Amino acid sequence: MPSGLRAIAPGAMMVADPLPDIAVPTLWIGIGNLIFGMLQVPVASRLRRLR
Repeated sequence: MPSGLRAIAPGAMMVADPLPDIAVPTLWIGIGNLIFGMLQVPVASRLRRLR
């Protein structure tokens, strides 16, 4: 399959049914923020002990 068609196919699927395509990036951003927040807790406690 030519690379142009590989680039156009996801865009066409997004236009045809946009709702599931919006949910996936939102889910990944949410998971990333959750992991980032969980990593901040131990760092904050270590910084507090240094004071």
